[in-house]
Amino acid sequence: GINAEYMGVDGMVSAYEVKEGRPYPYMIYRLMEQLGVMDVSRVAKVGDSVRDVEEGKNAGCGLVIGVLSGADKKEDLLAAGADVVVNVITDLPIPPPRSSGKHHNRIDLS
Repeated sequence: GINAEYMGVDGMVSAYEVKEGRPYPYMIYRLMEQLGVMDVSRVAKVGDSVRDVEEGKNAGCGLVIGVLSGADKKEDLLAAGADVVVNVITDLPIPPPRSSGKHHNRIDLS
């Protein structure tokens, strides 16, 4: 299997672990549960397909980012509801994590 910790990832989930895969929001919700994230508005969904964007919007993610590494075009990702579309994910600045005392001290990227 894939070792998420080795890859520097906080958590992983596949469509096989939930009732329905994309565009249903269940994978995002499962990751939120695993990581102890209570507020979906703190979750950023990153994906390179219209289905990824739809999943993020259906979950209510605070930020849905389209990446131009897949088959779908910028126009399609925006039409599906992406808040922003970038060539590569490293084009986005990552803010420092906020500490609230109640939540994990990390940025929520699902």
